[in-house]
Amino acid sequence: MIGVDSVESVRRLAPLADAGLRVRVEVDSGHHRSGVPAAEAAAVAQAAVEVGLDVDGVFTFPGHSYS
Repeated sequence: MIGVDSVESVRRLAPLADAGLRVRVEVDSGHHRSGVPAAEAAAVAQAAVEVGLDVDGVFTFPGHSYS
């Protein structure tokens, strides 16, 4: 399993679809360091499905929760 946060990253992983690679879409939780804006998560997931990747869900990392 690997996290993705763009259509471009999904396209680069497409050759691994036959190997059973599962992906989770990373959603930006506010620090804008990684993840896709929530409004774009469905488009990234759809792109993954279109290239044959198994979409396993979404995740986020709220780094600001440390403080």
